[in-house]
Amino acid sequence: MKRHPLLAAALLYALLALAFVSPALVPGKVLSNSDELWFEAPWGASRPADLIRPANPELGDAPEHVQPFLREVKRSLPEIPLWNPYIQAGRPTLANSQSAVFSPFNAVVWVMDAFTALAWQAILKFWVAAFGAFLLARALNMRWPGALLAGLVYGFSLWMVTWVSYPHVSVWAMIPWALAAADGVMRRPDLRRVALFALVIAIQFLGGHPESSFHLLVATVVFCALRRPGWRTAAWLVAGGVWGAALAALVLLPAAELVLRSADLEQRAGEARHIWTSRKFALGVMVPFYWGKPTQTPLDFFLLARAFYGGALPLLLAGIALLRPTRERVAAAVLGVACMAVVLGVPPVFQLVTALPVFSSGHNTRLAVLYLLCLALLAGWGLDDVVRRGVSRRVLLVGVAVLLFPVAYTVVRSRSAWDVVGEAVQVAFGFADAPAVNEPDVGFVVRGAAVVQWLVVGGAGLLVLAWRRNVAVAALVVVFADLAWAGVGYNPAIPREHAIQPSTPAIEAVAAVAPARFVSIGAISQNSIPMDYAAPEARGYDLPVDKRFDRLWRAKLSPEFPSQVGPLPAFIPLSLPKVDAERLRFLSLLGVSRVLQPVGDPELRVPGLRVVHDGPDARVYANEGALPRAMVVGARRPAADSFAAITAPGFDARREVIVEGGGSGGAPGPAGAARIVALERNRVVVEARADRTATLVLTDNWYPGWKARVDGEEVDVERVDYTFRGVALPAGASRVEFVYAPLSWRVGWIVSLLALVGLVGAFVWRR
Repeated sequence: MKRHPLLAAALLYALLALAFVSPALVPGKVLSNSDELWFEAPWGASRPADLIRPANPELGDAPEHVQPFLREVKRSLPEIPLWNPYIQAGRPTLANSQSAVFSPFNAVVWVMDAFTALAWQAILKFWVAAFGAFLLARALNMRWPGALLAGLVYGFSLWMVTWVSYPHVSVWAMIPWALAAADGVMRRPDLRRVALFALVIAIQFLGGHPESSFHLLVATVVFCALRRPGWRTAAWLVAGGVWGAALAALVLLPAAELVLRSADLEQRAGEARHIWTSRKFALGVMVPFYWGKPTQTPLDFFLLARAFYGGALPLLLAGIALLRPTRERVAAAVLGVACMAVVLGVPPVFQLVTALPVFSSGHNTRLAVLYLLCLALLAGWGLDDVVRRGVSRRVLLVGVAVLLFPVAYTVVRSRSAWDVVGEAVQVAFGFADAPAVNEPDVGFVVRGAAVVQWLVVGGAGLLVLAWRRNVAVAALVVVFADLAWAGVGYNPAIPREHAIQPSTPAIEAVAAVAPARFVSIGAISQNSIPMDYAAPEARGYDLPVDKRFDRLWRAKLSPEFPSQVGPLPAFIPLSLPKVDAERLRFLSLLGVSRVLQPVGDPELRVPGLRVVHDGPDARVYANEGALPRAMVVGARRPAADSFAAITAPGFDARREVIVEGGGSGGAPGPAGAARIVALERNRVVVEARADRTATLVLTDNWYPGWKARVDGEEVDVERVDYTFRGVALPAGASRVEFVYAPLSWRVGWIVSLLALVGLVGAFVWRR
């Protein structure tokens, strides 16, 4: 360890990450909670008999919205999936960021079985986060034991564990790397150190969550400002940041284009001023499972309630570190407290931060990750102090008081009872399951078990401090055991046969009409069916959403949810609360030929819908008035307000095309026929026959970058009917090829390539 401290730390973190995820590395197991899809239509009727409840229903977004994108990108490679034809009448894929096509953390998914790769992806994220925090701690002159503890706390905190299946962690894992790389530039600014900083900035941009990237950049700026670099060094840092953005331009430019064209900017403006975590959950800093475990009996389904935990002993060591205040330690403590004040909505910090640009529109509860990084660093400094100087009795007494605080809180608030202590102990140590949520003593037992667990790990931490012998080794063992006790199993290892859902007759019924669309109503997840079974759906949960499509959907199909701002989870995704005659008219406009509904819901009685499948899996209706995905229309009518024109009661998309420029012309009515013969990710081919000069309408979203050729001759793709694509057709038979080749992607990859050449040159250059 003394001869190769970096290698020793890297190997140790790798072993710990493997141990953390080891239940999912057993043959036949996968690290996923996708078994929850068995409890929804259309798979509920064929649920395996031995599957009683979802392994962790709290992580629902992972199997329903995150993992389908991983599988879709994997299927598309080596072609870069620029466009997603399966959701929301088509939308950019690469530009959504969460697909993270170029993220190193997703590379394991691209090269191996998608479900097997989930465990190795988690291992990589844990390792990168832990080793990065270790490097940052060493850069801050921490000794090897303290730095090792800092990496352990940050990399394996419950925050990382609860979010590891999301793209957020691909960015958060890079925060300590960014700070360490910035520190290297400030210590000795040269081309290679700036290039390394640029590489880190690029990797985090490629991670797949722009909001977290913003938080990382803010943390880096604050860190550098506290070090007070000179103007020349500051210029090197800015150059490194710009270089990193250039390396990631192939993602950043398409993403910026989508954001600027989205409804999110307007709808989310000022939203953060009303979003914070209930302050009662601050107790989760000490007792993470006070509200139960989602894998057992949850009293409150709220992920952040269990995510603030970084270990009992690290809390004590952080306090010890502040007994010897230095500039770095005080800064870490102040920043950590300020971040939690924002998370918990504590005035005036919350009001000051959420009044700032970007912060005013984001989900600032995720700043808790910076609190945990500060806690990790303080814990590392505290361990170094304990190893050098030991701990006084006064400090141990304060530690005892901290240890007893959750007990006193529970007793004073009457959150538990002494007569359930025995049952709580059994639940805490896994000898018994927690009572069901409807049993009268469930709250007492669950909270009691959480306090027992805290007393055990906190008491072990105090013993380590009091014993003093081999304190560094003992502290590392206790902290890892504490975090493993809390975190292992949160991301469940389930049988592979429970992770994968087969096709059902209802899915086959909606996929059979492709390229015609379907739509789901009721409790049916978005994304998983359309993307896994190539069955285009009009809904789709993917942000940001094109402004025009968002307006059409929310105004005419889900007026109950007029914007993204509102109580989660109903307001953010594009959902379909119900189907009536008026909504069916606009579903028809979007080419929705089938409606999918859980069998337990009341049967739809809407003129124009008829049942074509009624099985135990789901009910499927045919929409007799659905427009085809491609049609040839004879008349053109200009309108200053195309939204008002297409939503007017008398509008018939088969008879006329609404355009936003040019003159009118043509005879109203159908002017031929069209058929989609190829529907690919970045390409659509239509064979059309026009009786006269007409317009081919493709009821897919218009977006910059779509180009078209009619019989090999390039033509303009215009926006028609408010949000669709239109191409002028001559009389006769034509073959129309639409290709998505946006300028933002072309400029982006060229800039990234040039920046990459410069990066390679910087690393191989010899002075």
